[in-house]
Amino acid sequence: PRAAPSRWPFSRVCSASLLTCTITEDGLFEFGHMDSFADADEKVVLTKLLNRLRELPGHQVVTLAGLSHDCPILRLGAAVHEIVLPQQLVHNARDRGRFRHLDLAVEMKSSGVYAHLSEIAVRLGLPVKFGGSAGRVPILVEQQRWNRLSEIAESDTIATCMVLASYLRIHGALVSATAAH
Repeated sequence: PRAAPSRWPFSRVCSASLLTCTITEDGLFEFGHMDSFADADEKVVLTKLLNRLRELPGHQVVTLAGLSHDCPILRLGAAVHEIVLPQQLVHNARDRGRFRHLDLAVEMKSSGVYAHLSEIAVRLGLPVKFGGSAGRVPILVEQQRWNRLSEIAESDTIATCMVLASYLRIHGALVSATAAH
């Protein structure tokens, strides 16, 4: 069931998506592979997601509000099911001085106020919520519509990736965010 915001420990992982991408030496954005997992069994979803992250030891995880929302839920679920976290989800883990997790919400907060993915995407002129609203998750879980759950997670993952392209461009890591979008 959808938990009240202050009751996040009762949230369970029912879907997750992961999109790999790389930046070439020429500053071009290359998409890799989209992995999506959805199931009534939280342990199944967590095991698949965390195993996939373990297969990508050199990759940095990028989220939007992941440090304050996604990571605590993933970590608590991993604790419940006794699953060891991949390095990308270990709190403050670094690789050669670089954090293993980049939270774009932290990078873009203003005066201590965080913005939603939809707000940032609208400001950048990017599509958002094209897979559906997270508010539908409890209903879709009840109806066991796992493909629809995956679509919601995938659309948020794609939108986050597009925000990442804009972030990388302003830091000089990409030739063009527009081309990446």
